[in-house]
Amino acid sequence: MRTLWLEMSMHESGTINVDVLDRLVHHPGGEVVVRDYLPARLVHATPLLWLHGRAFVEAGLHDAESATVARSIASSGRWVRAVDYRLMPARGLLTRDPKRQVNRFPAALDDVVAAAEDLTLAARAPLFIGGASAGASLAASAVAWLSVCRTLPVLGAILAYGVYHSSLPEPDGAIRVSARFTMARSIMRRVSQYYVGDSSVVVRGQAFAGESDLRNFPPSLVIDAERDVLRVSGAAFQHALRSSAVPTSYLVVRGSRHGFLKRPSSEPARTTLPAIHHWARSIELAAG
Repeated sequence: MRTLWLEMSMHESGTINVDVLDRLVHHPGGEVVVRDYLPARLVHATPLLWLHGRAFVEAGLHDAESATVARSIASSGRWVRAVDYRLMPARGLLTRDPKRQVNRFPAALDDVVAAAEDLTLAARAPLFIGGASAGASLAASAVAWLSVCRTLPVLGAILAYGVYHSSLPEPDGAIRVSARFTMARSIMRRVSQYYVGDSSVVVRGQAFAGESDLRNFPPSLVIDAERDVLRVSGAAFQHALRSSAVPTSYLVVRGSRHGFLKRPSSEPARTTLPAIHHWARSIELAAG
């Protein structure tokens, strides 16, 4: 297995003007707001569905991890759609009050799948699905579900510093087991339990893609931050994809920390965004 360590260097972003349009997508479970970033000149035929992170409980369409990333990619000439998927109350992590434990799985997944189906119909094309942090976890789950159901053509997945397992895997040696890792594992276990609620869903692999059948998964770009203990999940997930014969590129951004796409002026973000663009273009060219 070969890991590509992405060195940090400066790149210029695209220069195509981008219009932004919000709309509602209705589905059997309710409705979801989506934000379309529409380039004045469409260069690439495959749209991208992009999902923000923050542990399924925070952020939204105005967060930099959503808005800045989406606009940057759209400025290269690609239609990008961000999704304001349902979030759980942050206080629900600290209480067992059922009134604060709403929008659990699969609420957010239902919103994402509906937004993806609508985007495919509107674009009349397959799509990329991607996200960062919890958004990457959710994107991977959506791709896994859609690849099994085969209801929607997904050309590829773009996954940045996500967690793909209900419990963090054991480190493979690249990350030292420490008090920090132990604490992160405990926190992620609590977040995953809060997100899912029903432990049987985790067993079936529906909520976390790393625990599902990946044989029908599309080509994937998995991105991790070097200084992020959560990357044990990304490393294990990309290994599982490769073991399932899924074409997979794995990029580890040197010197970066979890959430670096929230800081668009940082060197890691300014390096990674062009890498996403070039990878997506290569997949389009390979697909013909």
